[in-house]
Amino acid sequence: LLLSWLQPSENNLIKRLGDLKAPLEISRALYLEVLSRPPNESETAELDDYLQKNSARRSAALGELAWALINSTEFRLNH
Repeated sequence: LLLSWLQPSENNLIKRLGDLKAPLEISRALYLEVLSRPPNESETAELDDYLQKNSARRSAALGELAWALINSTEFRLNH
């Protein structure tokens, strides 16, 4: 069930992220939605690198990035 939420549909997070173009916009929206804080420079750079390497499967990559944050220690301990 949770993995299905990480597929783009209607106005969910992955759909909204997919509509954004700039890596800074994507990382800012993702981190604010999941961790309630803005990303630092290295987190934005990692996100940009991951999206570039997975450009052919962008929607899946966005879902994987969201999944990684949801499974992070920061999310589990703070949310």
